[in-house]
Amino acid sequence: MIVSIPSVRMWVDHIEAFYILFLALGVFFTLITITLAAVHLYFVYRYISRESIQSDLYWLIYMCP
Repeated sequence: MIVSIPSVRMWVDHIEAFYILFLALGVFFTLITITLAAVHLYFVYRYISRESIQSDLYWLIYMCP
């Protein structure tokens, strides 16, 4: 039994509201994570003057999400 893979257009036309909700939530939380990473990066760059401490904090910032 061979089942063909539906096209993206067909999948989007027949997607249920449940899946749309979870796709939107995933995009929302991804944007929040990226925004928080940018804020943390800015504060480390702006307020930490010692480069050795900055480099350690950059490692932590880039590793979390």
